[in-house]
Amino acid sequence: GYPEALADVEEAITDMTHIHERLMQTGLSAENAALLDQIELDGHAYLDGFREAFALQSERNAVFEEQLSPSGAAARQALTEVIENAHGGGDLDTALAAAEAQQTLLLARVHVEEYLLNNQATVRDEAFHEIALANEQMNGLLRGLSSPSQRALVAQAQESFAVYNDAFI
Repeated sequence: GYPEALADVEEAITDMTHIHERLMQTGLSAENAALLDQIELDGHAYLDGFREAFALQSERNAVFEEQLSPSGAAARQALTEVIENAHGGGDLDTALAAAEAQQTLLLARVHVEEYLLNNQATVRDEAFHEIALANEQMNGLLRGLSSPSQRALVAQAQESFAVYNDAFI
């Protein structure tokens, strides 16, 4: 995992520093000493970059665990309840519309997770497209509902998905 990789890099840079110190005591030429100094500086710069990347990955993981995952799941669950309620009441048009919104929401979540893993702009764009489409579908679903309980569930899904969207942006 990442903590182990960071520890490995820190250990390698510490080892490199000790080797640098020993080599500097061997009477190197000025040219070789300067080259060795540059290698050590580059190693420490690499470690600083690795630490920064580790911190950003940790931040990304925290946002995913604390915001994206729970809010996405809450939106999906609210739409599931609309589907079940509508289906149970024989309102198949509402059940279908909610299922389509849920499908798009799930696809958006897949694209978001894929983007967080690979940082490809095309995947990010697909995620934004699916997020916008899910929002449109939920807005359309809400406009077509007369049931107060179903309207409340869709509003709940929209609120949760807004949290999700804000965390992703």
